Parts: sequence; C-alpha cells; structure tokens
Amino acid sequence: MKKTIILLFIFLAHFGFGQDTLKNYSSTTRIPTKNPNFINCHDSISHVIDLASTNVKTNRVFAGVVIPDPLYPAKGNLSLGLRSTMSLFGSDNSKFGSGVGGQFRLMLGQRLNTEWFVDYITSNISNVGRRVDGHVGWSVMFYPFNSYRWRPYVLGGHCFDYTKIEAFSTNFTNHSSQSAHRWSSAVQMGLGTHLMITQRCDLSFTGQYMLHIGKDIHAEIVNELGTESLKIESHDEVGLEGHLLLIMSINYAIADLW
Repeated sequence: MKKTIILLFIFLAHFGFGQDTLKNYSSTTRIPTKNPNFINCHDSISHVIDLASTNVKTNRVFAGVVIPDPLYPAKGNLSLGLRSTMSLFGSDNSKFGSGVGGQFRLMLGQRLNTEWFVDYITSNISNVGRRVDGHVGWSVMFYPFNSYRWRPYVLGGHCFDYTKIEAFSTNFTNHSSQSAHRWSSAVQMGLGTHLMITQRCDLSFTGQYMLHIGKDIHAEIVNELGTESLKIESHDEVGLEGHLLLIMSINYAIADLW
C-alpha cells in the first residue's frame, strides 16, 4: 500500500497534474512506516515534484489557466534587435536592394506583440544610378499557434518612408544634379517566425509586402551616345509602388516592464 501511494505521487508529478496540491499534501503529510528505506519519502516526493515543475516543455492548461512555455517571452517584455533587410522586385530597374536597421519589440499579451523599426536600404540601378529608401514604422504580430522553439506569426502595420533616386555621371554628361526625392506612407503585411535560442534571445525571419502611397518618381535608362544613363522624372500625381522585403533579425530582451 505504501509503495502504491509513492508511485501514484511520482506518476502525477511526472505528468504535471495538481502539482500545487501534491506539494501541499507532501508538506503536511508523512507516510507512516517503520522501514528506514522510506524515512525520507517526503523529501523524495517533493524533489520529484520540483523536477516536474521546472522541466515543463510545452504550454499546458491547468485549472483553466494557461501555463506559458519557458522559452516564450512574457507580456510586458521589452527587447532590442538588429536587422538585415533585402528588397526585391522594386520598380525603376532597381530589382535588388539591401540594407540594415534596428527595432524594438513590446509584448502586449501571450499571442500579441508589437515591433517598432527603422531601415536604411540602398539599391543599384543598373550601374547608372542609385536608390535610397528609409523606413520608420511599426507592426503588430499575432501568434496563432502554441509551438515550442519555432514560433510562427502573421503581421501587419504601417510606416513612413523617404525615397531618393540619383543618377551617376557618364563620360559625356554630368548628372550630379539629376535626382529626385519624396516622402510617402506605406502599409505592410507578411509572415514570419521566431527561432527561440533562449527565453531572452531569438532569431527572426520575416517576409512582407510593402505598398507605398506617394508622389511618383519615374527613372528610365536611356542610351546617350552609345552610353547608358539614367533619366529621372518626378510627378505630382499620387501613385502606388510595392516591393517585397525579406528580413532577418536577432533580438534580445532587456526588461520586463510589467
């Protein structure tokens, strides 16, 4: 009978059921026995329960309360990060751009996070000009699944951006004054995932489409005396311009605000 009770305690502790109840019971109840091998059964049971409590690998629901995974950041968590960004399928013959930036995140709930970011991206326009983009914006991130080390999310947000296009001079023409710039607004949506390295550090991978709304800047490559050059025109009409962003970032939690 005594051995049966002990095995029952260990079984319940292993599967995480009623750990608080078991601790209370084990702290107030000792199993009477004359066998010296079972004198410290109270301490052994408490030790097993503690091990079961500290080695939870996945989210559990106990008494209607979700116990968060140890690797998940908690609400109120503030983190800082560095990001590397690639811009694909841009207009104005700038098919590829790359840049760097920074961000911070503030966790609002177990499934809801916010991201506030800046980006600086440069794109080469067929070696005849250059495009520079600056982004300042924010996104809301929603986690649909209770996963463990990989944590996927969907995001949507808004940003303000600055764009400048300038032409390079050629052997025949000085284009140093040939440039145009604009301020615009944009919205973005995308998918991504965190790779949780520790509870406070993660790698994040995001793909998002950003749609800009602002004045149109048209850049066209023309042939000038057998040499290609960039012709830039700025229009007052409001237009749409989109590009795909691929982002990789590393983030570290620095504070728990609440």
